[in-house]
Amino acid sequence: MKFFREVLFIFMLAFFFAGITAGANLMLSPRIRLNEETRHTEYLLTALGIPFPKGGDAAQLRKIQNDHVAEAALDGEQVYRGYDDEGKPIGYAFPIGGKGFWGRIEALLALNNDLTEIKGIVFTRNVETPGLGARITEKWFRDQFQGIELPSKREKGKYVVVSKKDPQKKHHVDAITGATMTSSLVEEFLNNDIRRILAEKDEIRRIEWQSPRKK
Repeated sequence: MKFFREVLFIFMLAFFFAGITAGANLMLSPRIRLNEETRHTEYLLTALGIPFPKGGDAAQLRKIQNDHVAEAALDGEQVYRGYDDEGKPIGYAFPIGGKGFWGRIEALLALNNDLTEIKGIVFTRNVETPGLGARITEKWFRDQFQGIELPSKREKGKYVVVSKKDPQKKHHVDAITGATMTSSLVEEFLNNDIRRILAEKDEIRRIEWQSPRKK
């Protein structure tokens, strides 16, 4: 009998704490969603090079996005177009991603209006090793990709090579020391996604974009 009472007590205790956890998660889920949306807005504005105040609140950032970014669906994926303060287009942003060393890596890749040059890249999600592969999120690494040209054809099909910076080859960028595999996998999915985007450029240009300033 004592055994059954102990089992019942453990079951009730587990049920009690599970209820508290579920209740806390339910209460916090709107805040979690708001934080995720705010981070996504920051990533998007950063990739497109649209200025925003650091530490700005969610409403402020959302207004900047509404004033400077239009979005549309293409093959089930969201595609974004950025605009300056005068309502002139400044480029596109695309969700990209692929396999990393420990799990999936996701990013936003921004290209110029002609889809011929990288404007910026922001890595939005990764589970790489802190201090090693996770350094892909650092500004020095991301900034290396800005200005890389995307010609119609590239030697060996690579628009970007992540290994060692070469002054003679502007599409070569430095890999992360101690994270060779992460660097190689970033190179792989980045080239795959660039090829996909360039193959869809006519469809992208046919989208009836409307400047947010003119709505």
